[in-house]
Amino acid sequence: MVQINICEAEHDLLALIKSLENNANNEIILERNDEPVAKIIPFKDKPVKNKTSFLGAGKGQFKIPSEEELERMDMLYLL
Repeated sequence: MVQINICEAEHDLLALIKSLENNANNEIILERNDEPVAKIIPFKDKPVKNKTSFLGAGKGQFKIPSEEELERMDMLYLL
């Protein structure tokens, strides 16, 4: 963990981010007037490579009502 003043962090932001990427630091605490105000932590989620289509993922989970069922539903809303 590194604690750094916000003014210093503005000038060293790129180096601070690189230290997070290289696992040199697990978090960075930003301070103003020696009081902690924010924490920078590494982003853990990996981006999805070769994103595939999810078409058909919900197959069998939804029922499309027939015309008759839709008409009955419309009549129920009118009551």
